[in-house]
Amino acid sequence: ESFIRHLAPVKYQLYRLLLKVLNVYHSGSSVDLELQEMMQSLQILYGKKLYASCQKVLIKAKKLALEHEKFLFLLDITTWERRFAPEAELKAYENIYMEECRLLEIYRNMSEHIFAFNQMRVLHNNITIPRSPAEKKMYADLVSVSPDAGGKGPLSYRAKVFRFSRYDIYYDAMNEFGKAEENMGELITLMESSPARLGEDLDNYISVLYNYG
Repeated sequence: ESFIRHLAPVKYQLYRLLLKVLNVYHSGSSVDLELQEMMQSLQILYGKKLYASCQKVLIKAKKLALEHEKFLFLLDITTWERRFAPEAELKAYENIYMEECRLLEIYRNMSEHIFAFNQMRVLHNNITIPRSPAEKKMYADLVSVSPDAGGKGPLSYRAKVFRFSRYDIYYDAMNEFGKAEENMGELITLMESSPARLGEDLDNYISVLYNYG
C-alpha cells in the first residue's frame, strides 16, 4: 500500500524532471561533438605554434569534460597537458601521471558497475520471477559478487545510475517493494542533481519514467 500511495507524487516528480531534461537535451547531446571539435582545434593551433591559444582551448575542454565525466577525453587531455609541462619540473609530470591513474580507476569502476548491471539484466530476462530457492540464489549471488561487495562503491555519476538500476531489477524480482521504492527515490534524487548529464542519456531516463509511470 505504501508503494501505491507514493506512486502519484513520484509520477509528478518524474514528469517535472522530464520537462527540465528536455530543455537541456540538445546541449547535452552535443557535448561529445563539442569536445571532438576542441581536440581538433588543439591539433591545428599546436601545429601553427599558437601555444597560448592552444592552452586556452585545453583549459576549456578539460572543464567541459570534467563537468560531463568524459573520461576518455580527459585521458586525451592529460596527453596534451604533458606537452606543456615544464621540462625541468618532475612534479608536473608526476601530477599528470597521478591524474591519469585516478581517471583510469574511475573509468574501470564505471565499467565494473555497467557490467554488473548487464549481468543482472540478462538474468532477469531469462528468469523474470525467481520462484525456486535455486533461482533466488542466482540473484543473490550476483549481488554478493557486485563491485559493492569488494568495497568499491560507484565513483562517478554514471556508475551510480547503473548501481541503482541494478538494484531496481533485484528488488523488483524479489518482490521487495519497500526497498524498491527507496531505491527509486534515491535514483530520482541523483538524476535531479545533474539534469545536464541526464540530458545526454534521455533514453535511459524515459525508460525509468516508463517503468514507474
